[in-house]
Amino acid sequence: SAKGPLTMAPDARRHEQQWAREELMREIGFVSDHLLWALLLSDWEQLNIGQRRHMAQRYGLVFERMGDAIRERQLLADALVSAGLLPRAAPCDAVDLRLRANWPLVV
Repeated sequence: SAKGPLTMAPDARRHEQQWAREELMREIGFVSDHLLWALLLSDWEQLNIGQRRHMAQRYGLVFERMGDAIRERQLLADALVSAGLLPRAAPCDAVDLRLRANWPLVV
């Protein structure tokens, strides 16, 4: 089984991190935490190292595992392109999920 992207913070910190994730879900209007993870991953790619560290602390993410998730997503995209299920240009395009995704359709 794969390790999750969340840290095992002390109780007080864990509650703050959970609250931050829930606040983001309310702000964006997501119904599913899976969609929240997709957004966090997309945001992660656009940030510099310092901003990523801040994001990891705020939301309780493991810095190294977020990097692993980016690599795994790229491997999946490459495999889908090879199988002809995804256009060749898609993995290279930086997509801002906040602007381009049709979230009600996904939910």
